[in-house]
Amino acid sequence: MINNIYSSAIIKFIINNPFKVCFINESYIFLPDLMFLAVSKKRLLSGLIVGVFGFLIVSLGDWWFSIAISIIVHLALLEFFRMAKFTGIRPATKTTLLACQILLFFTQLSSQGYISIEISDAILPLSGAAICGWLLLQPVTGSIADVAASIFGLFYLGFLPSHWIKLRNLLETDLINNFNLIPTDWSPSITFGMLITFSTCFLIVGFDIGSYFVFSSTCSKWNSCLHSKDYRRAKFLQ
Repeated sequence: MINNIYSSAIIKFIINNPFKVCFINESYIFLPDLMFLAVSKKRLLSGLIVGVFGFLIVSLGDWWFSIAISIIVHLALLEFFRMAKFTGIRPATKTTLLACQILLFFTQLSSQGYISIEISDAILPLSGAAICGWLLLQPVTGSIADVAASIFGLFYLGFLPSHWIKLRNLLETDLINNFNLIPTDWSPSITFGMLITFSTCFLIVGFDIGSYFVFSSTCSKWNSCLHSKDYRRAKFLQ
């Protein structure tokens, strides 16, 4: 009796939702699960492409690495300001974009010794002052939210990425104590900055992938438990 009621309830759900369920080997699978598998393949392919690109850029270093960071920062700022404008905020988009590029450019120059570190460090406060002045001198004075969004973009997508450039250009002689971490028979293109940048990238990717698989496996077990016949039968009888 209960099995017949339960089966009729499932058949009724399939009839009312024909596009949400498909049959495989006399069992049914919800289409969102299949969509998840397709999206996972796309994520895997895009992740491999990004990984190869990142490996190439970090290996090249020098201005190639700085240009790649500048492009990524520019795209990230455009996306951030686009989301901010959806909420009614009017950030100083062009001024912040220009300030971040100048900050990254002077960071690369100071890392290679073309200019002093003091000049490079002065770019950040000058950029913040320029952004605030630009918003305050507009015909419609910028609000606190406009200033906050612009300064946040300058710090989070300008100042912080500049440390990747400093990290990549780091030399073993820059350390207080020279540990001779790189063997002398290695290629001179392999620097301490390259090794520490690769280590940092691998740690970030490893933790992200590890947390993703741990979380997805836990959720899949919980999802299978929720879709089990015993659980649905108990919920149906309630």
